Amino acid sequence: APRWAIAYKFPAQEGITKLLLIGINVGRTGSLNPYAELEPVQVGGVTIRHATLHNEEDIHRKDIREGDTVVIKRAGDVIPQVVGPVKELRTGGEKVFHMVERCPACGEKVVKPEDEVMYYCVNASCPAQLVARVEHFASRGAMDIEGFGERLAQTFVEKGLLKDVADFYYLDKDELLGLEGFAEKSAENLLSSIEASKARPLWRLIAALGIRGVGAVVAQLVVQHFASIDELMEAGQERLEAIEGLGPHTAGNIVDFFSQESNRRLIEKLRQGGVNMERWPEEAAAEEGPLTGLTFVITGTLPTMSREAATEYIEARGGRVTSSVSGNTSYLLVGESPGGTKVRRAEELEVPSMGEEELRLMVGEA
Repeated sequence: APRWAIAYKFPAQEGITKLLLIGINVGRTGSLNPYAELEPVQVGGVTIRHATLHNEEDIHRKDIREGDTVVIKRAGDVIPQVVGPVKELRTGGEKVFHMVERCPACGEKVVKPEDEVMYYCVNASCPAQLVARVEHFASRGAMDIEGFGERLAQTFVEKGLLKDVADFYYLDKDELLGLEGFAEKSAENLLSSIEASKARPLWRLIAALGIRGVGAVVAQLVVQHFASIDELMEAGQERLEAIEGLGPHTAGNIVDFFSQESNRRLIEKLRQGGVNMERWPEEAAAEEGPLTGLTFVITGTLPTMSREAATEYIEARGGRVTSSVSGNTSYLLVGESPGGTKVRRAEELEVPSMGEEELRLMVGEA
């Protein structure tokens, strides 16, 4: 917008009504989101029947209870929110809200990580999360099932073909041919992609499970220290936290995930479906090398190596590569047309820079 322009925000319109029930909606990522069921009320020309309550901590901070008379507003004139109770109208019959101990969608126990306000269902087969989990499992950064995206995830879940991600490995051609848009060749192509995914490296399976905070980078770090999915499942918080680069929250998320019996059953179902559960030799942690203990950030185009090749080169010699410059960065590896932000940050933190030739000299290969 031009500098001379001024945006006016008018106060949100409010209404008063009765809060009948505090319900729980399970989000696509497993978060348990409280919401208010209300006696219908007109606010700004719109009838409001439901409103967001954010989280348990916010509900207690505002002292909102089931049965309260409450003030409702439309934040930004769009999203209905409960502002707070009208305490003067309380009768004594109002109920204090407490978060459920089990997921309303699947019945599994919920968890609340330390230092977070949200509760989560970590059941990988929870029906409320299934479409998102299926799409993530098949994605390029996980099991890389070519040709399977959001639209097919929705269809396969709606048709009952995928009740969990392990069901990928039990699909047959006749089931696919019964779906709109699938002919002989397209069904064969998808089944071939699924078959190929069985042999993916272990880090891809770990990343595909949808454990909060465990993406491709963390999964690759984890498999350097665990030779199989079984070894990881038995790992405790202390052993996971001992891995450099793995924080207590992520370690806790891994422990919580594998403590759920339903998730252990899912792993067994994947195993029976033929999915690789063992670490590839090249996934193991590199032995002591000339770059052991050093952390690099790469920016720009190097003379003879792609960024992926440079990462592999560094890691094979004991070093680590991260995506952003911090106080823990040892060197900024700089190529042609480097990113200004990384260079400036390195200068601010007095992180030394080097080129590809200097890197090769450091490892004694120039």
